[in-house]
Amino acid sequence: MTLNIGDAYRPPRLGRMHDALFAGFWWSHVLRQDLDGFLRGAVDAVAPGALVAFLDNRYVEGSNIPVSRRDNEGNTYQTRKLEKDGSLYDVLKNFPDDAELTRHASAHGSGAKVEDFKHFWLLTWRAPE
Repeated sequence: MTLNIGDAYRPPRLGRMHDALFAGFWWSHVLRQDLDGFLRGAVDAVAPGALVAFLDNRYVEGSNIPVSRRDNEGNTYQTRKLEKDGSLYDVLKNFPDDAELTRHASAHGSGAKVEDFKHFWLLTWRAPE
């Protein structure tokens, strides 16, 4: 078995281009100021015209942990408590709207489409040809 270790911001070159990319529950944990660099690396890892898809949480009052703070760049955070020892952590958790999702995807390909579900969103587009 071969183990490949990589960086999500600079995906490793594995000697092939991928036909598609899917990431679930990742987008919301990327700093807003790093998002375009992250997406550039993701699109560089796929073949021209490949399908790119991201799925993540939509903020739903009463279903999500409330946002506890916002930083100067507009990133939002939740305070999460570990069950094991009760320790508290500030966790980056951004909740982009459809316009923001479409704008970022359109900067890195074509045909951006957002599908809305009660608790989630699905964003798809095609990498540049």
